Amino acid sequence: MKRFVALLICLTFATDSALAQYALQFGAAVAVHDDKVLIGEGRNLLLPGSVFVFEQSEEGWTQATSIEPAGEPKGFGRALSASGRTLAVGAPTAGEVHIFEEGDDQTWVH
Repeated sequence: MKRFVALLICLTFATDSALAQYALQFGAAVAVHDDKVLIGEGRNLLLPGSVFVFEQSEEGWTQATSIEPAGEPKGFGRALSASGRTLAVGAPTAGEVHIFEEGDDQTWVH
């Protein structure tokens, strides 16, 4: 019986670490741009990620928009850098960097 319990515990930890590569990874990267906070969600090996844009209002922080990648670059959102109206979003798993410009209407254009 002890061997069975030990085997079950080992399988549980092995399964958890194997599934960790499929975690969504919200907060993998964070950048501050003017009065906005950009939070990357690098997703996992199966799905491209996203970047969420939050703005502060009288009610607190609210999600203003999200930035989705063109195509399916793996790891999109795992690295962020903002300067002026330009945002660089890294997709290191795909070996790519995507550049976005913020328009006057506060939309991000690839």
